[in-house]
Amino acid sequence: MKAKLLIMFIALFALAGNNGVNAQTKKKKNQPVPAEAVDLGLPSGTKWAPYNVGATKPEEFGDFYAWGETKTKNPLRYTKEDYRYYKNRREYVNIGDDISRTEYDVAHVKWKGNWCMPTKDDVKELLDNCKFMWTKVNGVIGGMFTSKINGNYIFLPAAGGPWYEEHRYVGEIGKYWLSAQDPDDNFNAYSLVFGSNRTFWGGGYDRGAGQCVRPVFKK
Repeated sequence: MKAKLLIMFIALFALAGNNGVNAQTKKKKNQPVPAEAVDLGLPSGTKWAPYNVGATKPEEFGDFYAWGETKTKNPLRYTKEDYRYYKNRREYVNIGDDISRTEYDVAHVKWKGNWCMPTKDDVKELLDNCKFMWTKVNGVIGGMFTSKINGNYIFLPAAGGPWYEEHRYVGEIGKYWLSAQDPDDNFNAYSLVFGSNRTFWGGGYDRGAGQCVRPVFKK
């Protein structure tokens, strides 16, 4: 009898642990492709998704992905060693300098059509043509990017990200993968990063870490 109770306790404990510390990270059954992209009036004609891959509305975190991976995984497995393209301690497998619209582009794989991960040029254009405001939407902290051209906006939650058994910086930092690998370091890729008083994009972010993805729409 004691053995049965112990087994039941362990099973319940494991189930509770898999629920995560934040309801935002729970898997959702319905993850539709947006019916319409947000037109910020950008010179290139590029439009932005209203929410993240894996989400259903702007304030939801959605799913987290390592760079170039197209499947989510247990939060404890966002590590160098568990990265799909881990080669050895000195380098990762090279899957391309820019993975936009390739088999490694999770936005393109999941949403198909004209959806893809943003490039460096896409994010530069976004920051050049939008005003940034640190704010809350339905109680979720994040960044509002409002077009200087037509007043439309997108909200990106400050979702932080999983890395070595921790989900770090929730409500403090937003980190979103771009499609470009860091040319100076095979281990890293580019990200859009923002906090309460700073917004920038750049390299130096380990490809094995979990980050959100906010797709763009290009014809």
